[in-house]
Amino acid sequence: MYFLSKSVTPVEYFLTLDLRESQHFNGDVKIKVNVETETEQLRVHAKGFKYQQVKIDDKDVDFTWDENCDFLTLRSRDGALQIGDHEIYVSYSAPYSSNTLGINKDSSGIIFTHFEPIHAREAFPCFDEPAFRAPFNLTLRVREESTVLSNSLKKSESKVGPIRIFSMEPEKNHNVALDVALCCIKFFEKYFGSKLPLRKLDLLAVPKMIAGAMENPGLLIFQADSLLITTETIFVEKIHIALTVAHEIAHQWFGNSVSIRWWSDMWVKEAFATLLQHLAIDEIYPDWNIFDWFFSRFTRTAFKSDFVGGTVLKEIAPGKEHEAFNPLSYSKGATILLHLQQKLGKDTFRNRVRALVNDNAGNTITTEDVIESLGEKETLMPWLEQDGYPIVTVTVVNWIEDNLTIEISQRSSVCYSISNYH
Repeated sequence: MYFLSKSVTPVEYFLTLDLRESQHFNGDVKIKVNVETETEQLRVHAKGFKYQQVKIDDKDVDFTWDENCDFLTLRSRDGALQIGDHEIYVSYSAPYSSNTLGINKDSSGIIFTHFEPIHAREAFPCFDEPAFRAPFNLTLRVREESTVLSNSLKKSESKVGPIRIFSMEPEKNHNVALDVALCCIKFFEKYFGSKLPLRKLDLLAVPKMIAGAMENPGLLIFQADSLLITTETIFVEKIHIALTVAHEIAHQWFGNSVSIRWWSDMWVKEAFATLLQHLAIDEIYPDWNIFDWFFSRFTRTAFKSDFVGGTVLKEIAPGKEHEAFNPLSYSKGATILLHLQQKLGKDTFRNRVRALVNDNAGNTITTEDVIESLGEKETLMPWLEQDGYPIVTVTVVNWIEDNLTIEISQRSSVCYSISNYH
């Protein structure tokens, strides 16, 4: 198991990236850390870098890199580091990625990042596990003609519009995405009883990325066909765009403001975002009957995934983080939550979800925290821990006048060929 030590935690990052070169980028990062137990070494994640300087507390150190777990280990030359605050400094360079992970530069010249689940380490040395949260101070050096977007406002700016959409494809229309984004922010602020966690929200369309979209705080990145429309766009594609925008905005609360502690709890953020995107679109466009889409796309996928095997709750080992991104986390998780909402009622369910998010804002949560907040352990845990789903059969044994005798039996699912939902 290759986890970072929990006795060393990041307090604050100071990251500078120089993006002016055409084939590679240069970076330097200072990480203020807190050391809880005396140690002779500090360890962070890093991958693919050429190092210029590596220091602890402004002193040169010996360092090694382990490619099996992407650990950069810094060893002090002055003996053990004492308990308290210390500073890691690394100056480095690396080529741009071309696979849309880490810091990617595409053929059109767009430079963008994709870090989830374990690709922040390809952009800068860091504590690349979701439990380690810390504020960032970011400086970017770019060519004069560049447009720069990041997760928050520039410190030198005092006023910008609340939402902006950026695209390199002017022939495509962003009005659907913009309308959905504005309405979704209004919906989620009411649903959670709290404002958008950041002061601005940018939506960026790029030609190609490994995922259809990514919920970076304050800067949502979409593959162009998941954000923009043309005169040729059919209605079902507009539904897809609306749901995708709603999903990523839901993550600004559930996934960013409140995040998961480890990838084994992936379902927590993705199941809630999947249900919430449908709740938002159902209110914004009630004539779309969006839950018909939910049942046909997500519930059927949940049945199919159950048939193949696996459970929503699954231990994810370091190095296997991508296994957390599976249909069960999204489809079955969201279907379970919809069932719970139907059991509790919309108001009770919303109030418990609201408390879960607001009480844990700025922190990480686990499945246990969700169960405690929702208060439905006996309902939720069997669905999360077991595969399959029960098929209940009701058989009329005898029916004479007003006397009805029925027999109820239950068996485990053997297939997913269910065609109608009511």
